[in-house]
Amino acid sequence: MQNMKWTVNLTRKAYKKLIKLPQAIQDLADLAISDLEEQGINPQGWDTLKTGEGEYRLRLNYRYRMRY
Repeated sequence: MQNMKWTVNLTRKAYKKLIKLPQAIQDLADLAISDLEEQGINPQGWDTLKTGEGEYRLRLNYRYRMRY
């Protein structure tokens, strides 16, 4: 089976908010985006939850979440 590579695009609004977050959270978000690109919508090692039709949430730490 061939490995599929996913593409992750941040909106301009999301990018602006991301760069204002603490560096540790930015690093976690970068790692999460990398894992999403490699493994798809449900990457291993992350707490993910389907929140709606075609919507997911990934927990970065106890306080921060990513929605995609």
